[in-house]
Amino acid sequence: MYVYDALVYNLGRGPLSMLYNRENWQLMLVGHDDSFDTKRGRPQHLKKVQLDVGGSWVEALSNLTDERLSEHLGDVLDKRRLSALGKRRDLLLEEAK
Repeated sequence: MYVYDALVYNLGRGPLSMLYNRENWQLMLVGHDDSFDTKRGRPQHLKKVQLDVGGSWVEALSNLTDERLSEHLGDVLDKRRLSALGKRRDLLLEEAK
């Protein structure tokens, strides 16, 4: 959850934005109203958090190319936000090394 929040620069994570499906206890993350900022790095509440950027995350982030970001999010995010998202992706991949 925190890797994703760092990637999209989610400022709004709190107890009310973490819901569970009672049938299968699947975690559902909601409340992304303050996400996809143009800032670099991590949101303040995640700066000191140790992120577990494991193999699955590395694979997913590696496949999240600039072209894919533009193709899938270009209609809802402007170029500055897409660029910032790509830079945060790169930082997370660096942390995984």
